Amino acid sequence: MKNATYPIRWEKGVYPVLSDILHAIRMEELYVTELEQNIVGAFIVDHVQGDGYALVHWNKTGRC
Repeated sequence: MKNATYPIRWEKGVYPVLSDILHAIRMEELYVTELEQNIVGAFIVDHVQGDGYALVHWNKTGRC
């Protein structure tokens, strides 16, 4: 992913924080996507909003 067109900005060992991942697993809020029996993506769905997300004007109408 390092040389991808849209590289991820996460730094292994820094973010994501392992305690956040473990908490999401315990709360059943961690979801993964698989391709040919390999995990290719993961995300947490909960009601917590990080500080940076408060600055974004989200489209809440469902239309793009």
